[in-house]
Amino acid sequence: MPGDRAAATISGPQDFAEAFKVPRETIHRLTRYGELLTHWQARANLVAASTLPALWSRHFADSAQLRALAPNARLWLDLGSGAGFPGLVIAILEAGRPDFHMHLVESNRKKCAFLAEVARETKAPVEIHAMRIEDLAESAQSLSPDVVSARALAPLPRLLELASPFFGPATRGLFLKGREAHSEIEAARAVSDIDRPSVAILVRQAIAAGESVRRQLRARADSLLALERLRGDAAHNREAALLALDAGQVDVALAAARLNFQTQRELPDVRVLARAAVGARDAEAIRSLGEWLRSTGFADVATENILSSAGRG
Repeated sequence: MPGDRAAATISGPQDFAEAFKVPRETIHRLTRYGELLTHWQARANLVAASTLPALWSRHFADSAQLRALAPNARLWLDLGSGAGFPGLVIAILEAGRPDFHMHLVESNRKKCAFLAEVARETKAPVEIHAMRIEDLAESAQSLSPDVVSARALAPLPRLLELASPFFGPATRGLFLKGREAHSEIEAARAVSDIDRPSVAILVRQAIAAGESVRRQLRARADSLLALERLRGDAAHNREAALLALDAGQVDVALAAARLNFQTQRELPDVRVLARAAVGARDAEAIRSLGEWLRSTGFADVATENILSSAGRG
């Protein structure tokens, strides 16, 4: 995800390189990807033509932000890859890792031919499955990815149905969604087993022109928290809390940290809760956290300093 920028707009390769800290060779590969996309667009209708002038933000950066959510993934499965977003972009970013491999699933033959040409010219570590997702689920029983991703593929209820055969105990779902993420979550909850701790919904507002970093962080935190309230996954609650704290949204951070604290009560989470409670001037949270620390004999100077700062503020 881009760093602390005045705006989240990425207008070209230099902005992208600065935001995602990638080497020159990666930029060269992505530039070639863009050239091929423009060349193929007329005959394959790969993306909306109106988005091509904003290729580095609407497609490359939008895809690349997922990398930070699964930095140690080795096997990645991208469903309905289309023009390669997000899967092929992630593969190009990970091209220097010998232990990384991306599986792209796309049923359209023209799009598969395009993906193959880009992969060949960029040396991206990908395997392209020219078939329907349902057919791959039947034929690839041994495929157990660390991550399953998709963008603009299907409404969330259907997307979870398509992705579920590929989920193992540690698989994480990263599904790029737009402004209707909350309504899709509710729709999925009504008809499917959405109570899966490894599924994260990332609201795709991060790179939209004119939107501030604070707003994108709030959107991500709100979205993650909405899903975790359905079950309560510690890792995602912690992520939502940290994002909200970075955005200055202490109310969201406190809600997320409390959910996490109820199940985990690990050192980093206690600190998150302490920062959120003090930031929100929540006297009850500060008092209950202090009492719990004293009752368990839990000792952490950093947490004690955070809590004591409330009395000095």
